Amino acid sequence: MDENLHRRLLSKEESMNLHTKLKQRWGVSGYWYPLKTPVPKDLDIICLVDECFEPYITKLQNALLALNVTKIYELREYGDEYEIETKFFEPYYSGAEGYWFDKKMEWLIYVSHENSITFAGSLIVKLIKDIFPNYKSCLWGEYYP
Repeated sequence: MDENLHRRLLSKEESMNLHTKLKQRWGVSGYWYPLKTPVPKDLDIICLVDECFEPYITKLQNALLALNVTKIYELREYGDEYEIETKFFEPYYSGAEGYWFDKKMEWLIYVSHENSITFAGSLIVKLIKDIFPNYKSCLWGEYYP
């Protein structure tokens, strides 16, 4: 299946606008948590070892679709950036740090070169706890203190 049928390349202007909003909303500029600390104490956040979460990606896609999240933005440290259909998004490290969020920016997913996947915002954290009840066994800080 051609993945380009399920994603739209963002224009440079769209990407710049989204990066600005991401910085305003989440304080993102370059690396983020857990590589860049501190994170605001009032932020609901879970950081896992990325490979532990891989089996749960489809469950996350389905949970977001159930909440009527049909499109997700993918921004990268460098390279092309996209708007992706939710059922096809996969948060993974491609050689460039990555960020995923929907148009409301109520939640954020971040992947890093340090084998981390971070979920921020009460909505996404609740979904992770629901779909991956044993998530505490894969906390990033336990593997990479």
